[in-house]
Parts: sequence; structure tokens; C-alpha cells
Amino acid sequence: MGNLWRWLERIFGSRTDADNQCSVEAVTSVDSALGAEANSGPAVDTAPEWLDAREAAAEPERSIADYLIEKGYASAGQIANARWAQDESGSGRKLAEHMLEKGYASPEQIEEARKAQQSTKGDFAKILIDLGLSSRDVYESKAQEMQVPFVDLTVYKPDQSAIDAVPYAVAARHNILPIKKDGTMLYVAIADLNNITANDDLRLASGCIVRGVLAVPGEITASIDRLYGLSHASEPRPKGAANESEPKTASDSGSEDTASDSTHRYWTDEAKTSMAQAMAEYAAWNSAQIDLDAAGRQETEDAPIVRLANMIVQQAIKERASEIHIEPDRRGMCIRHRIDGVLREAIQVPKFIQSPLLGRYAMMAEFNLATHRGKPQRGLFEITYRDQSYLIQLGATPTPSGDKLTLKIAAMDAARQGMNKLGFTPEVQARLEELAQRQSGLLLFAGPHGSGVSTTQYGLLNKLNSVERSLLTIEPYSSFRLPGVTQVDLLRRRGLTYRDIWRAACDVDVLHIDRVSNKETADLAVSAAEAGTLVLAAIDGADAVSALMRFTEFGISADRVGRSVRGVLAQHLVRRICTNCKEFYDVRGVELRRFGFKPFNSGQSVQLARGRGCETCFQSGYKGRIGIFELLVMNAEIADLVARCGSTERLEEAARGNGMHLLCEDGLVKVLEGMTTTEQVMQVLSL
Repeated sequence: MGNLWRWLERIFGSRTDADNQCSVEAVTSVDSALGAEANSGPAVDTAPEWLDAREAAAEPERSIADYLIEKGYASAGQIANARWAQDESGSGRKLAEHMLEKGYASPEQIEEARKAQQSTKGDFAKILIDLGLSSRDVYESKAQEMQVPFVDLTVYKPDQSAIDAVPYAVAARHNILPIKKDGTMLYVAIADLNNITANDDLRLASGCIVRGVLAVPGEITASIDRLYGLSHASEPRPKGAANESEPKTASDSGSEDTASDSTHRYWTDEAKTSMAQAMAEYAAWNSAQIDLDAAGRQETEDAPIVRLANMIVQQAIKERASEIHIEPDRRGMCIRHRIDGVLREAIQVPKFIQSPLLGRYAMMAEFNLATHRGKPQRGLFEITYRDQSYLIQLGATPTPSGDKLTLKIAAMDAARQGMNKLGFTPEVQARLEELAQRQSGLLLFAGPHGSGVSTTQYGLLNKLNSVERSLLTIEPYSSFRLPGVTQVDLLRRRGLTYRDIWRAACDVDVLHIDRVSNKETADLAVSAAEAGTLVLAAIDGADAVSALMRFTEFGISADRVGRSVRGVLAQHLVRRICTNCKEFYDVRGVELRRFGFKPFNSGQSVQLARGRGCETCFQSGYKGRIGIFELLVMNAEIADLVARCGSTERLEEAARGNGMHLLCEDGLVKVLEGMTTTEQVMQVLSL
């Protein structure tokens, strides 16, 4: 619904009859009479195109009407006529027209919204959102209706000077985000331009003239939490503060799972409240040197610092993060999450919470702070969240600003999800499972850290697990838990070696070694395989052939390697295209030749997929990851080449002759099936 002064200008400014005459000058003089700070100002030179839109007025209608009557510019009857014209314009008419024009809504949806508005008398924009339309589409159209600028806060980066001008409490109370400060002019993103109380509070808090631009309420809330971080968490979110995050709808997310991911994209009020309580409790310790061990021991499960430590991990789990990085600097700590292989900043933590938080994690991981303070340490702890257990590997690295913590998260039952969910083609999966059914021999799994090798190994162990077999795993820590499998964590059994455990275990049918990284573990793997045990071992290597050749670099004779190894599986993880924003496009087949694609002719066209970017996938176009694989199956020819130290080229040629498909070829399969993109395959494989 347009502002009243616009209707006065439109109706009375064009009339000639003396009784109804009301000059445009009289109407527009309201701007200066009521205070110029309530209106939109000129566009900012360095701002994006949305600030080039027409300036908006945010005057309260009653104040305008009273002023006009008081000054004699208009009679009460004229004001009534203007209000009638305003109502007759049809609330949301231009909004609906823009939604239809842009294809944001169908005529049926608009009609349904109109009927709902007639019965409820509610806000037309809110009704559209409640009916399942995209919040961003609705507010962009609303800005067109009101003829005001619209800002996309997922793209536009607000100025820090603007953020600093407004206290967190004011921004949170009114759900307003300062985005640009130009001298005494402050531009703010707001969802309700008629919020007079907010305008007054902003003017008093900042000392600036305030200009409003329209934005999606949920994006404002999320941006406040992200940009203010918790540096203002000692000012808890004010009671009654706006919480404008809209519920996710079919237009915003593709499924219940994706909606949940998007909902938990930012810190919750509960987490911020817990942080505020923790900082209040430890504020007095800001300048003190805390005994970390004592700090950890003194906490109870109800203490704010304990809740905060748990919430940091829980929030990462909600966002599907595989790692949490807590990095101190001179001003505080930055917490980042690794999601789908990419690090993203999650939140900023004040400096004086650093010591008690480190003390809590040190206690959970059973760090020996008495003898190892200031030295690198590794530890483990378990956490249960929503009835699922997670194993957290904690590493502490000393830095000049304090210990950097890295927390690696693993769902302990993830190994039971099934091999068919990892991305194998049916042919490769069948050949791998056939190798795993052999009574003895060495199966190598190659790939960089974080490539999903452990998940694949445990998937096979889960398939081999039965009452007829004895299974043993030896690792620094066990990422997963499998009932019926003997799992030894060397981090919990300090002083023991791989061979110590192997000797004590006696008769074992299947042995899993975390990663072959030295002569001791390499010799153990080969010796166990020669003794009649099926051994599953990981090794660093970019592909199957190089991993096989690298095994000989540990001092194991090539002849023993050739006799022991049954197969080598190399794998990498590529990011999966977000199903919520997937779109298809055509490319020429010749552009895929580097992946092994052979077009029928130079003009052949191939349809591929990509993600546009949406809230569900953090505007990245990707959500989740999938494996690409390369399986080398040993035969007499390959074993002979290994024993005679044949070249890499001859080994690859022999392996391909035995049915091996290269990583790039399996990547092409995933690309053609619309699972990932050529850019991802090229990036991961360095093509």
C-alpha cells in the first residue's frame, strides 16, 4: 500500500476545483516539516545498482494527515478521499503485477493470496510468503511496488563503518542492518520502512540521518548474526527482538533435509544466549592468566562454558561440517567450518572467552596440560547429538596468539550407510567386493587426506563383518564404530605400536590399518597378507599406479609387493550439484575430450548440469560430495611388471588392459549423469 502523501500528490495535485485543491508543494513540504531524516536519501556512488532506484518516503500516515489539516493544506474530507483512493488502489496490486511479470508467481497463486487477504485483512506480501512463494522474490517485488531500493544481502557486503555506527542491541531489536555510512548519512536494510520507532532509535544511536532500503527479513537477521558475530554477545539479543527468519518453503528448498540445513545456517538465539552468559561469567577473567586444567575441571554440565563448547560442535554438525577450526588472533577467535571440503567462516568469538573454552576442550580430549602446555597435542572425545554419536578428533597447535584447535567430526555409524551410496559404478563396486571376499592379500586404498578413503574402507569392513570372521582395526583413532569388530585406538593406548597390537591379536581374518606411512606399517601390511590375512590399508597417492609404486619406496622389495597386493582403489571426492537449484545446459562434445569423451562428430552437443546457487547451498551451486574412483586389479602381467620395477606408463597400460578406468573417466560418468561439473573434476584432479 503506497504512502498517503503520494496519493495526496496524485489526486489533489491534478484537480482544479477550489474546494479540493491541495498543492503538490504543500504535500511535499511534509518532508522537511517532519524531518528529512525519515526519508530515503540520494544514491551512494560506490553502492550497487539498487541504490539508483527512486527514493522512498517512510512517513507515518497519521502524522502527514494531521500536519496537512493543521496547516490548512487539506480538509478532513480531502484526507478521507485520499485514504479512499489509497485503499481503492488495491493493496498489493503492483506487487502482484510484478510477481506475475517476473514469473515469480502464477495467476492461481495470486488469486489465492487475494482471497486470503480479503478474509484475513493481512499483509499481502506476508500472505504470499505463507503460501510458499520465495521471500526474496516477494520482497523484491514489494520494493518495486513501493518504488524503493532493494538490497540482496547474500551478495552485497556492508561497510564495517556502518556496522560500527549502530549497537548490536538496536540492530537486533528492530531487525535492521546498517549497510553504508557516507558522512552523516546512514543507509540501513530494513523490512518495514514505516517503522518509526526504529528510525528514531537509529538516529539517536548513530547520530546520523537514516535512509532505508528494503531487504528480506530473514537475510537481515542472518546478516546481523554473521556480521556482528558474538563480539556484542555481552549484549544479549533484546527481549522482544525481531526474529524474522521465514520458514522454508517448497520454493526455498528442495526437501526437508535441505530446509533443515538452511534453517541452521546461522547461530540460533539459544547459542547466542549461552555465549552471552559465558562471557558475563568470565568477563572478570579478561586480563587474567587462567589455569586451563583447573578451569576445565571446575565446570559442571550446566555451566555456560560447557554448553557453549557443546553448541559449537552441535552447530557444526547441523551444517554438515567435517571440521571445525578455532583460530585465535590478537582480537579474538575466528570459528570456521569445513563444509563439502570448503572452509567457511561461521562466527567470531571475543578474546576473553578463549582460555576457558580451550580449557573445556582440553579436559574433554584428556590433554596433559601439566607437561605438554604449549606443545602440539592430539586427543579424542565423543559427543551425542540427536540420538547419534560422533567421534571428535581434537588437535591443538601452538601459535603466538594461543592454541589453534582443529576438531574433526565423524558420525560413528556412517560406515553402515552402504557401499552403493558412495558413488561407485556397479561394475567397479562388484569388482571391489569380489577382491574383498578373498581369503588373503593386500588391498590398498589411495587418496589424499579427506578423500573419503576411511569411509570406503569401513564400508567394506561392514560388508565383511560376520560371526565367522575375526576383524581387527589398528588406527590412531577409529573414525567409526562397528559392532563385532575389535578396534584399537593408538591415541588411547599411548606407547603401543601397530606390531604390538598385531602380535597380541594372534589369529585375525581381516586387518585394517589406517594409513601406511613408514616402513614399519608397510612391512606389517605385507607380512600379514603373506601370513594369510586379508589386509585393508590406506596409502597416499594421486592414482592407483602411483600408489602401488610408492609402496616400494618404504623399503619393501618389489617382488613381495607384486605377490601380496590384490588390488588398488584410488579415489577423490568432488562436490555434488545442489538438487535445489540444478539447471541444464548444452556444450560441444569436443570440449570433453580431456576426460576421455569421444564425440560422434565435431558438432555433437552434450547436455550437462550445474547449480545456479541458492540459500540451501550457500549460493555455491553445490551440496554434498560424491566419490570418483579408479580400481586396479592385479594379474600376472601387472605383478611381473611390479617385480621388475616396470615404468608407470607400462603399468597403467597393463592395468587399463585389465579393465581399469581412469579417475578422469569416472569423473566424466558423474558429469554426464548430472551429479557434478567439469570444473570440479578438473580442480580435484588438477587437469
